[in-house]
Amino acid sequence: MKTKIIAWLANVVVKYYKAVLGIVLLITVIAAILSENLVLKMNMKDMMPQSHPIVKEFNFMVDNFEAASSIMITAIGETEDLKKFADEVAPQIAALDEYIYQVDHKVNQEFLKNHALMLVKSKDLKSSKETFKHLGLVKYLEAMNNTFEETYIADGEESLSNKQQEFYAIAALDGIKTWLLTMNDYMNDDNIGIEKAKWAVDNMLFGEEYMLSPKKDMIIITAFPKFTIDDMDRSKELISHINEIINKTAKKYDGIRDVGIAGAMAIGVDEVKAAESDMNVTSLIAFVLIIVMFIVSFRMWISPMLAGVSLIIGIIWTTGFAALTVGSLNMMTSIFGVILIGLGIGFNIYIISGYIENRSKGMSIAEAVKTTFSKTGNAILIGATTTSLAFFTLMVSENIGMKEFGLISGVGILLTMLASFVVLPALLTLFDKIKLKKVNKLQNKLENIKLNKSQYLKLKKKYDKKTKTPKTPAFGFLGNVSTAIGKRPVIYLSVALTLTVIMIFSAKNISFNYDFLSLEPEGLQSIKMQDSIMEKFDMSPDMIFISVNSIEESREIAEKVKDNSKIGFTGSISDYIPSDEQYSNRLPYLKEINKYLKNNVADTLKEEDIDVLIDELYRLEDNIIEMAQMAYAGGQDKLDNKTKEITGDLEKEAKERKSIVSELVNKIDEDRNKATGALKQFQNHYEPYLRNVAISMSSTEKITLDLLPDDILSQFMSKDKSRFMLSMYPNEQVWDLTFLEQFSDQMHKIDERITGSPIIYYILITLIAKDGALAAILTLIVVFLLLLFDFRNLKLALLTMIPLILGTIWMIGTMNAIGMQLNLLNVMGLPLILGIGIDYGVHIIHRYKIEGSGKLKTIFSSIGKAVFFAALTTLLAFGSLGFSTSRGLASMGFTLAIGIITILTATLVILPAIISLIDNKSNKSTK
Repeated sequence: MKTKIIAWLANVVVKYYKAVLGIVLLITVIAAILSENLVLKMNMKDMMPQSHPIVKEFNFMVDNFEAASSIMITAIGETEDLKKFADEVAPQIAALDEYIYQVDHKVNQEFLKNHALMLVKSKDLKSSKETFKHLGLVKYLEAMNNTFEETYIADGEESLSNKQQEFYAIAALDGIKTWLLTMNDYMNDDNIGIEKAKWAVDNMLFGEEYMLSPKKDMIIITAFPKFTIDDMDRSKELISHINEIINKTAKKYDGIRDVGIAGAMAIGVDEVKAAESDMNVTSLIAFVLIIVMFIVSFRMWISPMLAGVSLIIGIIWTTGFAALTVGSLNMMTSIFGVILIGLGIGFNIYIISGYIENRSKGMSIAEAVKTTFSKTGNAILIGATTTSLAFFTLMVSENIGMKEFGLISGVGILLTMLASFVVLPALLTLFDKIKLKKVNKLQNKLENIKLNKSQYLKLKKKYDKKTKTPKTPAFGFLGNVSTAIGKRPVIYLSVALTLTVIMIFSAKNISFNYDFLSLEPEGLQSIKMQDSIMEKFDMSPDMIFISVNSIEESREIAEKVKDNSKIGFTGSISDYIPSDEQYSNRLPYLKEINKYLKNNVADTLKEEDIDVLIDELYRLEDNIIEMAQMAYAGGQDKLDNKTKEITGDLEKEAKERKSIVSELVNKIDEDRNKATGALKQFQNHYEPYLRNVAISMSSTEKITLDLLPDDILSQFMSKDKSRFMLSMYPNEQVWDLTFLEQFSDQMHKIDERITGSPIIYYILITLIAKDGALAAILTLIVVFLLLLFDFRNLKLALLTMIPLILGTIWMIGTMNAIGMQLNLLNVMGLPLILGIGIDYGVHIIHRYKIEGSGKLKTIFSSIGKAVFFAALTTLLAFGSLGFSTSRGLASMGFTLAIGIITILTATLVILPAIISLIDNKSNKSTK
């Protein structure tokens, strides 16, 4: 039945080649128009089943909370230049109001000045209330030490048990450092202004105004877009505008060393740009390499170019199909073009090889096409079907990436095969008929008796060239190799078996690389800045989040999360709105603080107070040293380094360690009278301002949503004001599997709805591991059943499978031997290589059925040549993925290339040996 249909198709294509080409052109134009609507989506969640509850929650968050799609503009450099850079850049980005609704580059200190103490826990209010009792310098330092000891020293390591507490401790030390340096400034400058004292007060009470790293060498500006990452066109435009602004502004400041953008949107844009480039570059490289190889190998250019046209048409049809069905390409499906170039050209090679061979025997165009189809058409059909089925098995996957990749590539294989059956023969017919017309014209001219000898010889040379019978490129060495193997089959099979045993042990040890960032294009600025944030802040910028119905629900989850050692920072609306119970507990302390501030007058600083002041300064240093010891023991490097900024390096001699406290005390001791006057002036400057700010901070007004400023409210409230977002930042690199596995498990024990890119990635890799194994098993089963149906012979079906299975084992063993790992993308190569590699055995066994026994040399000299070239073109296509900037795609290309080599080797070595043994056995039984 298949043979009759193929023969009928050959007749139709040759007879109606013009009509066929017309219909093909129309379909191709329609497909090309449809292809314009195909978009790239490189986000991990686009590869997940959209019905998955974690993905649904993620999509809901992104769609309903503007803060869920934040962009982090980052800069690295000197502190003062970073602040100036932020002040200049922030309003420029905010001016992009078509794209941006809010830009934050400073802490909202105005709100804190009016309500800060209402946000402090009652326990901390109790320990710190004495700080506001006496605002004179000596008493203030004494109260500061008492609070420091009660907060950090008395509670020991519990006071610094998580990253958020460490962050607050670093902020407190920054305030103390500023306070001490300001005291020193007052002693060095008799005409210092009051603004310096106010600045010191603000730093002491509220911490750093800018969003700076603990070392103050990196700044973050946060921008909130009006759209989500799914709107890729606008995302590209916005990221482009921001990059232009920050790069231009950074050039003004010598202290700025690097700038960039981090966050999911920036990474997504970089990924899409890289993927677009990779698609174009790798496809072009693959196509050019294959066509050049085709031309050189077949020593002609017309036929290879026609094969290229046929292949391109098949790919355009596939692109149109993808646009109609899935509408977008993801991280996996973006390489379907290269896959089809590598596999689809093989169909054309088999047809052109057979057609040229048949034409060289003197067959007509129709006979050559018909004979080619009869000898190789069935093998092409079975090979393409098995390969496409291998892709289709991926559709059993739960993850969308593998499912869509299986659908597009599977259909693509069938469409490129159809193009080779329809377009290529029609084109060959067209060009051969054009050639025949030219030959007939030359023949008529040669028969013209009026030609002189010179004209005749010139035309005769041209005629001979046009009528020269094309020769099939000789490829006898494969026939000779197969004959040599056939003479010693047991030796070759023994070597293959030994190699297989070795490779099984090697394959068992192959590891899986779970680090998603290692698959990204190397050198992406967005990834670089993500890593810098992790390094500078000890906090991953890869946020996880959840939406809740009420402030109380947010508070409940936040309390659970804050106790988790794997969370670096948590942001919740409940941080700004105390509960009724919290309000009642804090109110008495606030009233007491208010009473202190309004009734107590600061003592005038006198020279006899200096000794007490110095004692308190040294006591402060001792407390900070004790904190440093706790930080060192707890592995809190950022906090340990911050203490050294005040105490100096304790491993050095006292004179060399540059302690701010020691230098300040020495300065005071140089001239106590002068120091008393300077510090008195400092107290006179800061005390009224501190008193007024503290009175405002200790407001007893109950905080409600109406009191929150928009820049705070918008970070937590949904667009429709109905829900609240709780955001959490992990304190370690989330792409480490051990951490990610534990982290995801702990987060879902708190609440199953918690979502975010890290958690989605963890679910994705578990799905891919499961789906990949299932697809590989299904591929083996489907391929075997199809072979059994085609050959109607169990022995031949098993024979075709042997080199495929051994070659796959060799592939995995080789990968491990050369240090490669499996990853999110190249693991797809396992089921794919089964479908791709079976093609070689199918063609050889089909030719074996046609030629019969004792024809090893004939089989491998003829179809072996086509198999070899088909494998070589596939190898070139997959090898072109090595030029991809995406390390994941490059690894997939290398994996498939290794698979092509190992399976082709197994096919060309094992099949001749086994066929020879079968023939020898058959000959003995005949005798």
